[in-house]
Amino acid sequence: MKLCLFGGTFDPPHVGHLVIAETIQESERFDRIVFVPASNPPHKEEGISPIENRLEMLRLALVDNDHFDVSDIEIERGGVSYSVETIEEAKGPGFRPSRIDPNILSRIRFANIPQIEVSSSQIRRRIRNGSTIRYLVPGPVMNYIREQGLYSK
Repeated sequence: MKLCLFGGTFDPPHVGHLVIAETIQESERFDRIVFVPASNPPHKEEGISPIENRLEMLRLALVDNDHFDVSDIEIERGGVSYSVETIEEAKGPGFRPSRIDPNILSRIRFANIPQIEVSSSQIRRRIRNGSTIRYLVPGPVMNYIREQGLYSK
């Protein structure tokens, strides 16, 4: 199975995340794109939503795509979330990114991903300002945010 791990805070997940994942899945023919929400991201000191909310929004965002899945591997591990630890855990004991054969590294390809000017921080700011987020997040995610009162403070 050809697998791609897609990590992030996903606070909230938005169409940019989905377009990137779909483009990668299509261009590289991955069997599965696994979204891995960071439990406690090292680059964000405070102000992120509880992991339970982020996980539920992600599940709602991915429900209509058979190639997309969610993993709670970083949540189960706990502590600060580092991608390298997640990769090591997913690949198994003894895997070290520094041990990747240079021949493999030389075959890395970059995908042509459409530019989408949307960010989670922009979405949170729009909610705080009372602006719409329609078409920036999937409908079920927008409804969940509204029902839970997320980002309005």
